[in-house]
Amino acid sequence: PGMSPAEGLAGKTIATLTFHWLRPETAVLILAVWECLIGLGLISGRFLTATSLLLGAQMLGTLTPLVLFPHECFSVVPLVPTFEGQYILKNIVLISAGLVIWSAARRERDASRE
Repeated sequence: PGMSPAEGLAGKTIATLTFHWLRPETAVLILAVWECLIGLGLISGRFLTATSLLLGAQMLGTLTPLVLFPHECFSVVPLVPTFEGQYILKNIVLISAGLVIWSAARRERDASRE
């Protein structure tokens, strides 16, 4: 706890998305477990379709603060990202990688059906 520059913003975002049903501290814990599951799926190479879906959902959630809290993500909206905004925007690379993995998993699944 307290090690990520985006931790507070992540907790606040998830709390907002769940209409404050989840407290930010609980939301960050769930997010950490979610990200560990994604990591284990990618490392093991098993369940890549499910892992890709988890990654896609997580990435959508990661980009949400850009819309919900633009003034925390940009010094000058939408031109100059803050440190947290840069941290979020770098996920575009992860989204691209996730799409490649999902596509490969899908091709492999389709090939095994033939």
